[in-house]
Amino acid sequence: MSAQARLQKEYISLQKEKIPYAFTLPDPSNWLTWHFVLHSLPNPYTNGVYYGIIQFTPSYPSTPPSMKVLTPN
Repeated sequence: MSAQARLQKEYISLQKEKIPYAFTLPDPSNWLTWHFVLHSLPNPYTNGVYYGIIQFTPSYPSTPPSMKVLTPN
């Protein structure tokens, strides 16, 4: 199974069973790049909203993705 096919399957699963405090969305032009927002977190991050990118590799899931949080501290 290709990485894109695997990620599409995982995205469908995420739509059915949401992750608490998180919103994820793949880049429609590149399924190997996903955007995420963490929100409504418990203390000490109560009012924080954090944006980041997950970059999957073409060999996913054999190789783990990289993750960057782009919201400044």
